[in-house]
Amino acid sequence: MFHKKKPTKRKFISIALLLIGSILAANILFQERLALSWVGSLWGLLAALTFSVFVFLSSSVEKATPPILKSALIATGGLVTVCTILPLTFLFDLNVLVWLIPYGLALGIFGVVLPPLLFSIGMPHVGSGLGTILTASELPVVIAMSAFVLAEPISLPQWIGVVIILSGIVSSNIRSGNSNKKSLHTQN
Repeated sequence: MFHKKKPTKRKFISIALLLIGSILAANILFQERLALSWVGSLWGLLAALTFSVFVFLSSSVEKATPPILKSALIATGGLVTVCTILPLTFLFDLNVLVWLIPYGLALGIFGVVLPPLLFSIGMPHVGSGLGTILTASELPVVIAMSAFVLAEPISLPQWIGVVIILSGIVSSNIRSGNSNKKSLHTQN
């Protein structure tokens, strides 16, 4: 809407593949008892909204700002938000703090520092549309890690969902790559 571009038919196909694959990979259809909470659904929709805003802003606002500065600002904003909502009383308990340091460092690097930094570097190059589609690779990674690292049982429909998601990502990237090549040839 902000770029005033209508989504292409190819993008709709990629989105449909991602949605179908996500439903299968999340095992929604084959659960015995599925009860949706309206509160959980509301929080999920708010999470999706804020993530979409994050992807859009990462790809289009202040492109000249150094990625490290963007990452630092995002992490600082997250810290202020968490400190506002949750009291950090565990920081005053030395035994708990020492026990948490290894986990906190790993989570800090892989959960707080690297994702916004890599987003800040990559999103201006791929754009918000393709960037959003690429972020759909998170669910296949979660399924694969659940199977291989945690040895959790993964059903055949879930693996089919992973394949569908990955095919949606690949089809979107191949088509995007071809259109970029065409636009380069028309400019020359």
